[in-house]
Amino acid sequence: MDYVEGQSVSVLPPGDDEKTGKPHKKRRLYTIASKRPEPGAATSELALCVRAVGVTSHYMKDLAPGAELALEGPLGKTMALPDDTSGGLVLIGTSTGAATFRGFLERLGDLSATGPVVLLLGGANREAIPYVAEFEALAADLGPGKLRVELALGGDRVDDGSETTLPQRIADFSLVVKEIIDAGGHMYVSGLRGMLKPCEAALGDFVDVKALKKAKQYHAEVY
Repeated sequence: MDYVEGQSVSVLPPGDDEKTGKPHKKRRLYTIASKRPEPGAATSELALCVRAVGVTSHYMKDLAPGAELALEGPLGKTMALPDDTSGGLVLIGTSTGAATFRGFLERLGDLSATGPVVLLLGGANREAIPYVAEFEALAADLGPGKLRVELALGGDRVDDGSETTLPQRIADFSLVVKEIIDAGGHMYVSGLRGMLKPCEAALGDFVDVKALKKAKQYHAEVY
């Protein structure tokens, strides 16, 4: 399967729906959490970020190593990386939205051709955010000025993202974020649907989100 970072695949579980007694019809989307295959590769691998909360995710969680999984995709083009990342990146996410950013960082490698990257991740607690330890280890390996990882923990309704503490963290780093955007960098927002309005409101205090969308510097995908 050929794919790029920021895309998703869909999965339809086998068997019948317990409520209707009929075969499952609703496909579920899962974000790819790895970089694209190398050109000309005979085979490809991909990583998926799966949180076991429903029928499909539990089915995937219980698959034995070596089992076959039928996928459709890849899907989506909103979150693709730009060809030029020299201006830097601002990555804002909750929950499994972090999967997109894992793929980005795998693709960008040592960030030698990329400007500063700021990664702001929100969740009820540290354990609720996938890949945190991996991101922090990468930031330490890359050294100062390359990758900054900041967490926004807590919030009363973190289940849908609507009361995440991310807006405050966005405000805390407004100068850094604006500097990246003014340098031609790109911003990505990925995660729970409820996070979008409060995060865009916080961003609107110091950047023109509408203008950034028009310039294709702002990319958002929520669910």
